[in-house]
Amino acid sequence: MKHVLIALSLLLGLSAPAMARQGLMRDPPTLSISKDLDVDQVKSAIVDGATQTKWQTREAAPGRIEATLDVGNGKHIAKVAIEYDDRAVQIRYLDSFNLKYETVSDGRVFIHPNYNKWTADLAAAIRTRLNQQAPGAVVTTPLAQ
Repeated sequence: MKHVLIALSLLLGLSAPAMARQGLMRDPPTLSISKDLDVDQVKSAIVDGATQTKWQTREAAPGRIEATLDVGNGKHIAKVAIEYDDRAVQIRYLDSFNLKYETVSDGRVFIHPNYNKWTADLAAAIRTRLNQQAPGAVVTTPLAQ
């Protein structure tokens, strides 16, 4: 019994640092556009904001851009879908490599906490670019529910 307790203690001690490198995944809230912009202006703001924050973009379909962030020459990769129209922009998780993505039995999703920071930075850069596209307008993010 003593050996089992030692083994469990050792296992928990070794896994704690790995568990600390995960957090609840939170995609950024939808960016609502309050002023008239056309879809091309929104698309341009997305591409410019993504480029500014080092995300690579490609148009996957009308109203949908896929963006990839490669950190450390392939060591960590995050991929998101950015869906947009002239009223809103939404960033959603698509895929990742080496970011400890995990869905648990109750449906919660965990990922390396840097994912949340990287996508928040991407959303902030897009919001800034959208506001520059529409002088006098304010692009907002709704309050968390």
